[in-house]
Amino acid sequence: MTQAEHALYLLQKGYDPHDVPGWIFTNADKYGQIIHYTDGTQLVMMDNRPPYVSKTSTTPSFESKMETFRRTLDHVITSVSEQEFKRLASGLNINEKTDKVRDALESLKKLQNGEMSDYHDEWVALFYHWYQPSQINLAYSMIKSIINSTDILNEKLHIVDFGCGSLAMQFGVALAVADTINKRPITEIRIDSIDTSQAMINIGREMWERFKPRASRYPNLYNAYEIIKPKYYSDIEQVELAKNSDCWISAIHPVYDENKDDVKQSLKSLRNRLDPDMCFVSTHYSKGDLLSEVWPFYNPLGLDAKTVPPSLQFNGKLTKITEWRRKLNKTLLKPHDYLNKSVTWEWRDVAIYLRKW
Repeated sequence: MTQAEHALYLLQKGYDPHDVPGWIFTNADKYGQIIHYTDGTQLVMMDNRPPYVSKTSTTPSFESKMETFRRTLDHVITSVSEQEFKRLASGLNINEKTDKVRDALESLKKLQNGEMSDYHDEWVALFYHWYQPSQINLAYSMIKSIINSTDILNEKLHIVDFGCGSLAMQFGVALAVADTINKRPITEIRIDSIDTSQAMINIGREMWERFKPRASRYPNLYNAYEIIKPKYYSDIEQVELAKNSDCWISAIHPVYDENKDDVKQSLKSLRNRLDPDMCFVSTHYSKGDLLSEVWPFYNPLGLDAKTVPPSLQFNGKLTKITEWRRKLNKTLLKPHDYLNKSVTWEWRDVAIYLRKW
C-alpha cells in the first residue's frame, strides 16, 4: 500500500490524511487540494469528484525546499519546548504546573483579538510556539511577495527587526536565502533583533542554535545559516547602521493599544537614523488602524493575505510540536482545549504596511 493509498483509507474512516507518515506538503486552491507524500504518490481531493490516488509525483523543487525547512523547524521547536518545559516545571507539583500552563495559554489567547500578551513571562515565551510558525511564514511570505526571487537580496544586507520576539524574521530570512542562494551571490546578512522581552529572545536564540546541526544536513539551509550574523538588543539606541549594505526595517506584530506611542517613536527614530531601503510592519487585522498611527512614512502599500500569492504561503500542521502539546495536556490536572489543537503554518487576519524604494 502506498502512502497516498493509506491516506485515502484513513480519510474514508474519518481521519486526517496529513497524519500519514511521509506527508510532505499540500497544494491548495479554491478547487481543492493535492497532498504529496515522500514515496512520490499524491492524494488528490477536488471538490468536483471523489478523492483519488496519483502515483506520478509532480513535486516542485520549491515545495521540496519548503518541506525541508518545515520539518527541520518542527524538530527544533519541539526539542526546545521539551527542554524549556522541564526547566520551568522543575520542582513544581501537578497543581502548580497546571496553573502555570493555563495562565500562559490564557495570556496568549489575547493575541487572537489583537490584545497584548505578557511577553516577559517565561511560560508565555515557551508556549508562543503556537504562533511562531505562522509568524515565520508571514516573514517569508512578505519578503518573497515584494521582491522578485532572482533579485531578493543584494550582496550585503542589514535588517533591523523591531519587536523581534522569538526571532520569526530571522528564520524567515533564512528560508528566503535558502530559496535564493543558488541564484545570486549573498555574502552577509546582519540581523539586529530588538525586543524588551529577554524571555522571548532567549527561547528564539535557543531555537536558532538548535537549528544549525539540523540545517547542516541540507546545503542551502546551512549556507543560509552561515551568512546570517545575528545580534540582539533591548534598546534601539544600541543599533548602528551597517556600512556598504542595504538596510531593511521589519516589525512583525509589535503594536498594540497599550504600546502604540512607544512603537511610533521607536520606528520614527529608526527611520531617521537608518534611512532604510525597505520597511514592513504588520499587526492583527482588527488593529490595522494602529499601523497608520505608528507608520513612520507616507503612502504605504497595504498588503494582506489576498494579495500574497498562495504559492508563497506554505501550509499544513507541525506534527511533532502538535503531538508534544497533546501529550502534555494529558498530564495536566485540568486539560486545556488549546493544547489539543494543531499547530499550523497558516497566517490569517493580518494587516501589513510596506514601503520599498
